[in-house]
Amino acid sequence: MIRTLIIAITCTLLATTASAQRKTLRHFMVEHYDVASTHKIGLGFLTFRVVSWFIPDRAFDGKMKDIKWALKKVRRARFYALEMDYGVFSTETVMGLRHELEQQNKFELLAEVRHQNANIHLLSNGKKEDRIDNLVVLVQEDGEMMMLHLRTRLTMDDITRIVNAVSDEVKLAGR
Repeated sequence: MIRTLIIAITCTLLATTASAQRKTLRHFMVEHYDVASTHKIGLGFLTFRVVSWFIPDRAFDGKMKDIKWALKKVRRARFYALEMDYGVFSTETVMGLRHELEQQNKFELLAEVRHQNANIHLLSNGKKEDRIDNLVVLVQEDGEMMMLHLRTRLTMDDITRIVNAVSDEVKLAGR
């Protein structure tokens, strides 16, 4: 009886910490229901696994092999899209969301990119130093905002592999 109770409490605590960033993103969407059109799509690991089964390794001259491999490391994805009815998302609003993710959910900023009117923030947290268990991507551009939350089993070596594959493709395309 006590063992069952301890297991139940542990599972509840793990589920609570895993859903904290989802709650933060969902709360942000709810705050903007009255001023923006909002959409949410969620995909589970089975979807990514099935898609990876149907992609042949030799597709696109063998370039799909890395994509298939990366899809197998994604457990869950949630896409949140917001489009302002009138006006734009202020930088302060997005920075407030980023700050909330960093303070309450222990996310760390991986990268920040600014290009013309767009701002992209990549945040992650993991159980270990070299793992990325949760990846949140915030993209803000004028009156639109997209948030992506990925639960993964990626490590920093995996990210290096993906970056190297992409950079090799860019080099080949530039020739």
